Amino acid sequence: MENDKQYFNVEIFGDYFVSTSEGNVVRPFGPVVLRMRLWQQCQSLARFHIVPNLLRKADPEFRDIRRCIVLGVKTADNGVVYGLPIKFMSLEQITLEIKSNSIPLLVDMYPDIIQLRNKLYMARENPEKFKKQEQRSIQSFSKIGDALELNADVFKKVAQQNEPSDNANLLNRDNQSAKETYTPNSDAVTAKPANLDNLPEVIITEDAGKDKDDDEAFNL
Repeated sequence: MENDKQYFNVEIFGDYFVSTSEGNVVRPFGPVVLRMRLWQQCQSLARFHIVPNLLRKADPEFRDIRRCIVLGVKTADNGVVYGLPIKFMSLEQITLEIKSNSIPLLVDMYPDIIQLRNKLYMARENPEKFKKQEQRSIQSFSKIGDALELNADVFKKVAQQNEPSDNANLLNRDNQSAKETYTPNSDAVTAKPANLDNLPEVIITEDAGKDKDDDEAFNL
């Protein structure tokens, strides 16, 4: 049906709280692609309506959403959506924006897409402040890159060792002791992700999230 093609593919990922016998735990979900008629409130719709409802069915221990982040928005046939605000831009769109406007922003320095979006926003709104901060970031990145290169083979050497060192044995012993005495508190720990492979497709036709703001998304 023609109407079935009138939606957007919204890719999201995040994590959520669960309550288990071991205490408070955080489990990741995604990346998954949701279908939505409108993209304008896609983050609020996903966080407050779609994902909680689906996770309650997928994971009986689900308690609440911790983070829900939009990775990108595409058309039904995975084409480009023009005019997106920075907070919904994918990595590909951000890279294109940087090249098209000759913005001196090194994408490789920011593996976190939220940081990259913030930098792009600053470059648009406050170019002078952006240039000063980026110069300092480049200097720091250069030092970190050099240190990583000098130590690139460290874990390869560890993996090739036949016998663990005394320090490794001590670390393993201490870790085992910690496991026996650790009591989880309000600080969450990471556990296995929920299996979302067989979740039903969802198409949202109402603007249910209009009045709710997602505290993980900045208003750009």
